[in-house]
Amino acid sequence: MPGEEECSHEMYVSIRWDRKEGLAVPLSQLKPIGDTDEETREAIDDGHYWVRMGYEF
Repeated sequence: MPGEEECSHEMYVSIRWDRKEGLAVPLSQLKPIGDTDEETREAIDDGHYWVRMGYEF
């Protein structure tokens, strides 16, 4: 996960990207693709649930 400062208002995760450190994106904007492993799929689903329930940091 990215640093605390980046995650102060929303949950961000680092994804593989064109640079060594990756790219921080809001978890709520991710959608699993067909071959996504179960652990990652569960994390994405949990993040979407958090947003739907209106939870805040």
